[in-house]
Amino acid sequence: MDKSEFSPAKETSSGYRGYSEDSNLAEIHPELANKYHDISYIASGAQGTVLCALDDYGKKVAIKVLDIQSVESFKDIELFEREIETLRNLSVPGVPAFIETIRTDRYMYLVEEYISALSLDKYISSGKRFLFGDILIILRKTARILQTIESGIPPIIHRDIKPANILVSDDMSVWLVDFGVVASKRQKSFATTFAGTAGYLAPEQLYGKVTPAADIFSLGMTMIHLVTSVSPCEMEMDDLDLKFEKYIPENVPNWFCELLKKMIDPSPKKRIQNGNELIQVLDFGIKCDPNLKHVFENAESACSQDRGKSEQGRGGLVSESGSQDAHLSKKVSGKYKVFLVILIFTITLSFTRFVGRLGLFLVPMVALGIYLIVRSKKSGG
Repeated sequence: MDKSEFSPAKETSSGYRGYSEDSNLAEIHPELANKYHDISYIASGAQGTVLCALDDYGKKVAIKVLDIQSVESFKDIELFEREIETLRNLSVPGVPAFIETIRTDRYMYLVEEYISALSLDKYISSGKRFLFGDILIILRKTARILQTIESGIPPIIHRDIKPANILVSDDMSVWLVDFGVVASKRQKSFATTFAGTAGYLAPEQLYGKVTPAADIFSLGMTMIHLVTSVSPCEMEMDDLDLKFEKYIPENVPNWFCELLKKMIDPSPKKRIQNGNELIQVLDFGIKCDPNLKHVFENAESACSQDRGKSEQGRGGLVSESGSQDAHLSKKVSGKYKVFLVILIFTITLSFTRFVGRLGLFLVPMVALGIYLIVRSKKSGG
């Protein structure tokens, strides 16, 4: 949670939807003042107000506040409750951690982890241009978050991925926020709730049909906006195909443009299907590009957040292939042991015809001795 999710409070006929910097927040929200101190105003937006405070241990928290008496429709309360329920049951790196929820007759509070970061929307509007290698890291870490929430129980589809909902900190940590319109088996009415933002939502979302591929579409549109600094809404369309190629900078390789095309294919069946597939395709493109060897050289800096491991040295992409090699080695080793057992059994049956029952003990003992000698030589070498 950070203030980049919200715009400054705007005055309406009923006053400020949020609060000004001069408001005495402790008096307005005594329920919060009993548990948190140094409460301060951050910003207000369509979904309420965001405050910042310190807990008893001096840790900063973000507090979303919804004024029940000022909501325009019951749908606002439903979406707020949906985000509370989603975050309460979600513990994923790259998603702000749920702390608690408080409810009074007038206010609903969602207390969550405070994220010191800016949204991609803020970076774009400020004129910042990310290096291509940094864009790849942002894309890969966001895909890792999607992979995790898609494979959870229940699976979750975000449905509103856009530059404003992806936060990036100075150390290139990536966070996905705003889970008020998610689709999951816990949310029975998601098919009847329109969700998404023009320019980023997948075509099938207009009909209430969502799969993980819908999030891939939105993420693709977000990456196009990030790479070009031009909103997809301002680009030409040919039927449902976005003509973004002419806006792509010259330093962006062709394989990445083809990846973006696969992410935003109007047909859900032809599109990259989920976060896991996106990671595989992205990693393959990076491995095959000789100019990108430096992107994931250090696994700690590039993949520590989305992997949750402490491996160092060869980098995230190589460590993935290394784990696959180890798995393959175990499979080969297992097949070798099965073959060895069958061979010993066959030799034993044949040998007993000549030396009698003594072969039942002699042959396995000899085979075991040979096996131990070979194994000791391999470990020693």
